[in-house]
Amino acid sequence: MSLLSEALSKFTDLVVKGMVPNVDKMRKYAESSPSLITVISPVIGYDKATEIGRRLTRGLSIREALRELGYTDEQINDILSLEKLIKPGFPIKS
Repeated sequence: MSLLSEALSKFTDLVVKGMVPNVDKMRKYAESSPSLITVISPVIGYDKATEIGRRLTRGLSIREALRELGYTDEQINDILSLEKLIKPGFPIKS
């Protein structure tokens, strides 16, 4: 037990405490997830959501696909707002 305890302590000190999240990379991964299209489809409409899905297969992120469809950066930030995406209930197209 003491060997395991020492190993975990060293692992924590040498690895875990030095970890720094790469926020930009995590955001890129999240914005490239096809499951996010399901969440934003009531807001942008199902036809545009389908078009975004097609563009994801070409390697674009949802942010890039929305930009190609003519959305402004302000609108994209509003659509992909984490506060709104995790709020309970269903978003509706306004």
